[in-house]
Amino acid sequence: LDIVRPSYDDINKLIAKPISSMTAPLRFEGALNVGLEGFQTNLVSFPRLHFMINSCGPILTEKKLTTEARDVQSITDRCFSADNFFVSIPDFDREKDKYMAAGANYRGDVRARDANGTV
Repeated sequence: LDIVRPSYDDINKLIAKPISSMTAPLRFEGALNVGLEGFQTNLVSFPRLHFMINSCGPILTEKKLTTEARDVQSITDRCFSADNFFVSIPDFDREKDKYMAAGANYRGDVRARDANGTV
């Protein structure tokens, strides 16, 4: 965010968006909605490997909103970048490390065909 010393309000805004997306199925009814336990059970069937890593992309300042690409592909690329993870994984390498499963929640006007094609 290009903030030298972020406030609690700045940090809360960063955390609120992905948590809101993860808990949306708990608040809204729908045939395709699952809870957090459904994500963990269905995505990775080995209990010892259930590590949910939150990510948020794009994280943009007001200045960057006009110049950064905000298409589905660039948003997805940013979400799978270790720079946007909400945990620190110092030796993470996009090419060598593997995801056993991944789920992406998009907010806004995103067509399912575009989202599936990028993941």
